[in-house]
Amino acid sequence: MTESMCRYAGDRDGALIAFLYDDAEGETPERARFEAHVQTCERCRDELAVLRGVRLQLAQWAPPEPGFAIANPAACLGAGCGGVVVSRRVRRRREPRCKV
Repeated sequence: MTESMCRYAGDRDGALIAFLYDDAEGETPERARFEAHVQTCERCRDELAVLRGVRLQLAQWAPPEPGFAIANPAACLGAGCGGVVVSRRVRRRREPRCKV
């Protein structure tokens, strides 16, 4: 298995992240230099593709609903939560089985 070597002279990790997230910013010399590098570096191209995939997956993710409800949500907006946490889940106690 051959591993492609990256010969980028600068901060490669920082350049990858900046290239990935600084889409809205104007063209900077560093960005132009890294963009030219990406055209010739298979390793950086592959890593950018993976990072873009992760970014897309995270953009589609929504946090799950909490397993509890707050009785007074307005009380939780201040410095601390003064609301009462009420569980939605009702758990039944299991009666111990009698071993005869």
